[in-house]
Amino acid sequence: MTDERIKRSRRQERDTAEHYGGRTQPGSGSGWVHRNDVRSDEFLIENKRTDKGSITIKADDLRKLRINATRLDRIGLMEIQLGGHDYVVLHRDDFAGYIDEQ
Repeated sequence: MTDERIKRSRRQERDTAEHYGGRTQPGSGSGWVHRNDVRSDEFLIENKRTDKGSITIKADDLRKLRINATRLDRIGLMEIQLGGHDYVVLHRDDFAGYIDEQ
């Protein structure tokens, strides 16, 4: 990964942490202790971003995110930065439960 891409990814993580009132996970993705990128009181968040016109989302990544979030009693969500916009992907059951609680 180029230095500029790393900087943009880290900036996305910091912005996500600030938006959700959480904190970035030290060494996220590089070990078994702090999985995923951002952790708040309510969410465990995996960030993805690209400067290209499309992005690949793997079913296994979403499955692992949901498992990790469940272990921490949180909702797993993936925040995607694509085309200058931020999108959120989460499991339908988590979304329905979140809406029901509002």
